[in-house]
Amino acid sequence: ESLLPISFRNLLLPEKFPPHTELLDLQPILLPSLKWGAAESFFKGRIRQFNPIQTQTFSTLYQSDSNIFIGAPVGSGKTVCAELAILRQMKEQDEGKWVYITPLNSTSSAQYKRWKALFEKYGAEVRLLTGQTSTDLKALAEGDLIISTPAHWDLLSRRWRQRANVQKVSLFIMDDLHLIPEDNGQYEIIISRMRYISVQNEENSIRFVGLAASIANSKDLSEWLGVESENVYNFHPKVRPVPIELHIQGFDHTHRQSRLFGMAKPTYQALANLGKNESSMVFASDRKQCKMTALDLISYATNENKPKRFLLFNEEKYSLPEQTVLHQVLPPLLPPDLRSKIEKLEKDYSTCPRGKKESLAQKISQLFKKGMEEFYESSINSVEEKALVHSLGYGVGYLHEAMKEEDKQIVISLYKLEIVKVLVLTSPLVWELEDCFCHLGVVVDPVKYDGAEHRYLDFSITDMLQMMGKSIVGGNESTSKFVVFCHTPRKEYFKKFLMESLPIESNLQ
Repeated sequence: ESLLPISFRNLLLPEKFPPHTELLDLQPILLPSLKWGAAESFFKGRIRQFNPIQTQTFSTLYQSDSNIFIGAPVGSGKTVCAELAILRQMKEQDEGKWVYITPLNSTSSAQYKRWKALFEKYGAEVRLLTGQTSTDLKALAEGDLIISTPAHWDLLSRRWRQRANVQKVSLFIMDDLHLIPEDNGQYEIIISRMRYISVQNEENSIRFVGLAASIANSKDLSEWLGVESENVYNFHPKVRPVPIELHIQGFDHTHRQSRLFGMAKPTYQALANLGKNESSMVFASDRKQCKMTALDLISYATNENKPKRFLLFNEEKYSLPEQTVLHQVLPPLLPPDLRSKIEKLEKDYSTCPRGKKESLAQKISQLFKKGMEEFYESSINSVEEKALVHSLGYGVGYLHEAMKEEDKQIVISLYKLEIVKVLVLTSPLVWELEDCFCHLGVVVDPVKYDGAEHRYLDFSITDMLQMMGKSIVGGNESTSKFVVFCHTPRKEYFKKFLMESLPIESNLQ
């Protein structure tokens, strides 16, 4: 053996990750601060004031043209941040193209439906790229707001020197940047290409808006995006509009079916402890587990002589016409005569003396309940899947990939109306649910079978963060809950990565 002296004098150590942005205690910004009638009416009925994260980033998003990066937990209102950046372009009468990129087809399709209904009221043409070059070129020429996935935008932007409309891009919004490690490199390619176009095209600079979950290496990412340090807002994963309680319970069974059997009762108990008007989502790995979980919940409720405990007509929450959530979902589903009665009563409500408002509000509430009951009965009769009909009869809905689209929409509508209190769904569908949230999220054994490798793999952390982001509705104590039932050896793994930021690593070499 021999001892060799080694000098550490010139040793280069990697830089420590920068600290997270502190969430400041600011006065919430109200809609009149937008100082533009179209922008105020755009948000009216959806939000009354901006949440703390939106308030802190408001001046950079809406009152400047600077590049910006926002890292915040899923469900923190980053979509509203994207809308503020788009409204800035509309307010300034920008004639360029505004591009919104998201890695998932399901997310892009859902965002297209949502924004087409919202933005086209104010004269902005919204188009979705499909991957067919001729159709997409036409959509790019006609549209103001272009929604795409990295793959579809890659096809169009490769020949950017010959395509004038690609050079007209003035706003480039990159959502879900935390999914870059799971992408095949196309997301990084199109971002690098757009950065190059922005440098080459001196006549038309591009504004870059990056949105992601909280990440560890925000400095590296923001430098790549061309964002100045003062415009980097990377908040801690615990910074949420509604505080969340994370509970992780381990089960020792190595055999998966035995483990699932042991998790059934605790899942029911977690749901049973919720308040009367509080909703929940249960996440499963596959279609079989999804159905079995729904039936188990009904069996346990029946054994306690409370078979309908998950069936709820929550008309109390919408007893006043000022509450607009129900008004957005239910009216198109109501019979025309019932809808006209409600509209007439609401007009009377707005003009009647204060003493009569309470009785009118009661009448409106009763009519809404009648409408919900009628819609519930007609929905049950139109569902084709027999097991789903049985499950919905007890207030438990479920969703899986093999379901008919009509049945899916019925279940989602019943859940949004708070008729169905429990929604059981397979993990991939969490990316397709828009405007569906809960007081309690439960993940039952977060593993899925990989046929190629012939073994069970953990749910990805990004999928788990998306599930956690659905639990943003505060309960009686204004705190939502997220429960994970997993194999005991994986307990520390989920505890660490669900509440800590992860670094983003490049796929390019």
